Amino acid sequence: SESTEKKKGDEDAQSKPKPWQEPMPDDKFQLMREMLACPSPVNLESAMTNFIKEETEKFMPTTWKAHTFRGNAGLVVDTHPDNHNNKITCMIVGHADKIRLQVKSVGKDGK
Repeated sequence: SESTEKKKGDEDAQSKPKPWQEPMPDDKFQLMREMLACPSPVNLESAMTNFIKEETEKFMPTTWKAHTFRGNAGLVVDTHPDNHNNKITCMIVGHADKIRLQVKSVGKDGK
């Protein structure tokens, strides 16, 4: 019955570990380390942007185009850059924020 199928689906979802409950695979962790090693202070983010663009271009079709913008870690992927036939276009926009402050310790007095 439909309710039995729903219960089975709920049980499967509950038994499946959440992404944060498992260690990150080594290849993804290495990719993250390389990206975080890019020098990219606020408004001078071209190293980070170029890294993301190069990684994205490895798997996107060659007919798509990736666009970057000066002073911004954003990346736009255009699925129909030469849209002369009014085809539907999908643009994927990425954005990165910076960690501005990192707390390394908190004393007994809360400071």
